[in-house]
Amino acid sequence: MIRAFLLDQDGQDYVEYLLLAGAAAAVFAAVGARFKNEIQATFEYVIQMLRGARQ
Repeated sequence: MIRAFLLDQDGQDYVEYLLLAGAAAAVFAAVGARFKNEIQATFEYVIQMLRGARQ
């Protein structure tokens, strides 16, 4: 039973997708940390423009 589980490769694709998703999440986290101030400034600018358009 254990040997059949270890030789079964049906779940291999899921593991590969999980690793790829984890790598993408790490890249997004690193980019977000690096450009935090620029992202925040952009959101604040957009909010100010929306508030100005509302008046």
